[in-house]
Parts: sequence; C-alpha cells; structure tokens
Amino acid sequence: MQIKIIEVSDDKKVIVDTPNGRLIGGWYGDIPKVNDFLDVELEISDILKWGIDIESVNSNDYECGFNKNENFIIGCVESVEPDGYTVMVFGEGIICIETVGDPYPVCEFVKMRVKNIEFFDTGL
Repeated sequence: MQIKIIEVSDDKKVIVDTPNGRLIGGWYGDIPKVNDFLDVELEISDILKWGIDIESVNSNDYECGFNKNENFIIGCVESVEPDGYTVMVFGEGIICIETVGDPYPVCEFVKMRVKNIEFFDTGL
C-alpha cells in the first residue's frame, strides 16, 4: 500500500495518508521522515469480532480514518478460512486479519474498528 507520512511521534507512532483516507499506527523499521512516500504492509494485531469490531456497511467505497487512537477501515471481504483467518480488500491492496464469530459473506463491504495497526516499510 502506498502511503505518505504526515506525522511521526517520538514513540514511533505515525499518521499516514492512504489513497482512501488517514490512519494512525506504530512504525517498524527505520523511522521515516514527514512527507516521505513509502510502500508499506499494514498489520492488524487485534483479533476482530464479527458483528462487534466488524460490521456490515451500506457502501461500496474503500475508506479509512481515525479518532484518537482507534482506526476504522471500510473494505470488502475477500475470503474467510474456518480458523478465522480473513483477507480483506482495501483499495488496491489487501489486509489480513484474525477474526472470531460468524463472518459476513464474501464480497460484502464491512467497517472494521481497529486499535492496533503496525506499518512495515516494504522497501519497494
């Protein structure tokens, strides 16, 4: 996922712009500079609950944002494995998450509420 660094804090928290909105999370690797454009992998360490942390939305648009330290991401369910491993499409990329509960159908747009996001520079 292509991002632009908007803000970097002393505790390695970053605010980034994506093509679909703004996110906040931890940074792993060499600390980036404000205004850097980077390709990153996004990792969500939370285990998300269907119907609580992940809700169906009436939208077909990829979107994201944050309020204080909680992010929201609207994406499309691509696949769900029996063990809860789930792949979500977000814009031109994918996000892999761990889930519990009864999943929504594949191809449905959902809103995820996420507290713990980490960004990893791919070096591309």
